[in-house]
Amino acid sequence: MSVPFQTIQLPSRGLLYGVDEGEPQIPDGKVQIRKWTVQELTYLEAQGEDAVERIRRIIDACALLPNAFPPEKLLIVDRFAILLAQRVFSVGTPSLVFDYRCTFCGNVNYKVKGDIQADFEEKMATEDLAEPIEVKLPDTGKTLGLRFLRGYDEAAVAKIAKRVKMTSNDGNDPSSLLRIARQILTVDGEKMHEKEKDIFIRALPVCDLLAVRRKMDELEPGIDTTFHPACKHCGAESEVEMQFSAEFFRPTTL
Repeated sequence: MSVPFQTIQLPSRGLLYGVDEGEPQIPDGKVQIRKWTVQELTYLEAQGEDAVERIRRIIDACALLPNAFPPEKLLIVDRFAILLAQRVFSVGTPSLVFDYRCTFCGNVNYKVKGDIQADFEEKMATEDLAEPIEVKLPDTGKTLGLRFLRGYDEAAVAKIAKRVKMTSNDGNDPSSLLRIARQILTVDGEKMHEKEKDIFIRALPVCDLLAVRRKMDELEPGIDTTFHPACKHCGAESEVEMQFSAEFFRPTTL
């Protein structure tokens, strides 16, 4: 039985791949995806795997990348775009039903219908997008060389965070610190060891951290997965972030 494929363009447009000699490229940022089968949905019930790993298996199984490009080297924003496209292609509709509590009146709105294609805003990479991205920190005066996160970063952060939480007594989730550390390539042109990065980040003034986030948000391509439904009770518009619920993978209402 043949499974149909569809070509999509990644938000990065492939501009950050194959920059170094010998690295595989994704020409024009175009990849092929296929529809999910029952086999892929069984990954959701895989024992001993966290949610990140389960979703990773679905993305990788149903994406056909050119030039033997390793899927774990895809930008996280590109991987997410692939997953959304796979969902629409596989289910046959961009509709997604969800419940949410109104930010203003507190009432719960049930079975609200959103549209993954119409409601989400996609930002494509600009032609001059390149790494490292330099950010001059306003407080410390240091200059950071930064990069966007890849799939292998997501997997590493999840693994390390799980280990830290199991062995630590404070219950804190180190994921945000780990992500920032993996984004930093250089500080004032010099590379840092992981322990040095951790010390540096923990001592970073808040305004410097905000400067980093603003710059990366400004330049990073991707898809804004926020719904803006009007409350059925008071009419006010809330911001509702899409969740990976069972309705995403196995919709009961189309």
